[in-house]
Amino acid sequence: MYLGIPEVDNKIRSNKVRTGMRQGLKEGRWNCSQPKGYIPGRDEQGKVLMQLDPIKAPLIKQLFTDFAVGTFSQSEILKMPKYGLLGLSKSHLSRMLQFEIYTGIIKVPAYKDEPEQIVKGLHEPIIDEDTFNKVQIQLGLRKRQKQKPSKLNDNLPLRGFLECQSCGGNLTGSASRSKTGKKHYYYHCSNGCKERIKVSDAHNAFNSLLNDITPTEEVCELFKAILEDKYKSSAESKHNQIH
Repeated sequence: MYLGIPEVDNKIRSNKVRTGMRQGLKEGRWNCSQPKGYIPGRDEQGKVLMQLDPIKAPLIKQLFTDFAVGTFSQSEILKMPKYGLLGLSKSHLSRMLQFEIYTGIIKVPAYKDEPEQIVKGLHEPIIDEDTFNKVQIQLGLRKRQKQKPSKLNDNLPLRGFLECQSCGGNLTGSASRSKTGKKHYYYHCSNGCKERIKVSDAHNAFNSLLNDITPTEEVCELFKAILEDKYKSSAESKHNQIH
């Protein structure tokens, strides 16, 4: 009896704590450890309500914005000096980019007979849902991206970048020698499919595609202005961070 009563008491307390935390999540209050970008806090009623970290929250917002563009990979993001204050590892960054809590959404996990629930959090979001969705698209594209060849071949510049119409894998490339000893280059599937394209045909089609999507002079001027504005704001931000 003496040994059993404390164990029963601990289980009762554990269930009460779990129920209380779950009820807090249902109310939109994140009562677990604060993710990066937030600090512990309370509302006017004294209840738990995490607050924005004045230093890290703007950095995380900029990180999501940079990755949503699709220009930078996760490894490149980690190497940027301005994100050094976040102290992120590659696995931590990957989880953070998929964490919907930064949009103000809280997922209440399934428990016993209750299914998983999604509620609107009471905390202030760091990013909007549009930016978050763009990040998820980029993550999906990079997951589907096949490994590219480490060595470039001047005769096969598109090797590893073309997709097989049969299996969806990457096309590799190689040369076949004719009876006269001349080399003829082809792109073909690395998975054994019958997909086989002459290099000249692939390059002509690619050049034609580039000509079709060439932007107008007005778009080029606008893009130049955007780049200059982005550079100036980035340089100013870097100066402020150093200061």
